[in-house]
Amino acid sequence: MFTVDDVNYTLKFNRQKSNAIERQSGKSLMAEFNQTGGLIPVWLIEIMFAAALVEETDNKPIKGQKALDICGQVLEANGYKSTVTAVVNKYTDDMGFMFR
Repeated sequence: MFTVDDVNYTLKFNRQKSNAIERQSGKSLMAEFNQTGGLIPVWLIEIMFAAALVEETDNKPIKGQKALDICGQVLEANGYKSTVTAVVNKYTDDMGFMFR
């Protein structure tokens, strides 16, 4: 999904992570997606990265400041629109039951 410094990362969402994101942000993700047409703010992308980022090869979670640093690098390398599209699409894939 994303490559930074020759390491492949992906986001893996589940209900527990979704609940943690909503508690930390104080917002419903579904409401935020609806209100923004999927173009969520950068601060929410950062929270989603911090909750769901893993190394692809070993499924190792990346947490805290390292996840935020990787998020920043991805945003700078790929741009906002590409990054937000990838994040929202991955959330939709992993949490499809929320969209039915």
